[in-house]
Amino acid sequence: LPDMDPEGVDRYLNYTRGIFHQTQLANLPSPEAMQSIEEVLKALGATYESVVDFDGYALDFLVRSLPEEDPLDSQEASFEAASALDSMPVALLHHTAPQTLHRRTGEPLGSALMRQRHLTNMGLGVVNLWGQAWSEMDFRERVPFLEQRLRDALSASSSKPTSSSSG
Repeated sequence: LPDMDPEGVDRYLNYTRGIFHQTQLANLPSPEAMQSIEEVLKALGATYESVVDFDGYALDFLVRSLPEEDPLDSQEASFEAASALDSMPVALLHHTAPQTLHRRTGEPLGSALMRQRHLTNMGLGVVNLWGQAWSEMDFRERVPFLEQRLRDALSASSSKPTSSSSG
């Protein structure tokens, strides 16, 4: 890698940070989509934040915890599951065309792929919700669907080493 002036890099990042943040906010889901996701997260009893800036990327939701699947599990197992989710939050990203999906094919755009790659490299679990599929489900279908996706992302992210881990 070429030698780079750290002050010059910081100056460049400061020039671009504002416009990058604006483009991230422009790609957030509609208020209706955000509300429908939030209703499901509340029904699941999740601890979460909405519209989170994570390392420059705007996350629709950052889910920090879910209640235990089986409240009759031992205290040790419950502690391990709770601490795993607390240490490994899950980014919840809602995708629609043309913001993050290609208009014709419905495939993720490069910016959406870059965001996901960065988040997973930073150790976050990621759940992607395709807007069309989400809107076709009713509330009763959304709750178990999202719960399973969040739990799958949690187990996948807690089993992978983060980019800062040696291995």
